Amino acid sequence: MQEFSEIQTYGWIFNVISSIIIIVIVLFLWNYLEKKVYILFILPILLLVFYFMLEKLETNIDYTGIHYRMLPFQKSEKVIEWIEIENIQVREYIIYPGKTATISRFEVYAIFDDFGLYVFLKDGRRFIFGTNRPDEIKELLKQIHKF
Repeated sequence: MQEFSEIQTYGWIFNVISSIIIIVIVLFLWNYLEKKVYILFILPILLLVFYFMLEKLETNIDYTGIHYRMLPFQKSEKVIEWIEIENIQVREYIIYPGKTATISRFEVYAIFDDFGLYVFLKDGRRFIFGTNRPDEIKELLKQIHKF
């Protein structure tokens, strides 16, 4: 049986741009603020950039279900088993990227994607998992179930 695995990050371009922005901000603050005060501005910016550098979405689909984990905050992998799923579909969506949030009754796990795996559970919960490889997921879903 075929399996699907995808790991999404912001990538090296985002990291380079973020590093340049940090250097410019640090140089500006270094020249125009007292040395004790500029730490209050730099620390939150550094924490935010490091968060985006570490953020990663791991999605695996196999015969047991859908396994997902959004790092760095979700340490353990969560599983949605096939018997819990009422409906599942892959479709295009427009959503702001890089967020784990609840939007319009959906729990969204996405980085930078144009397509999402929409999962509707029997208990009423709804999920969207962003993907850059929608065709592979569609083929796998045809093999696993008749969704």
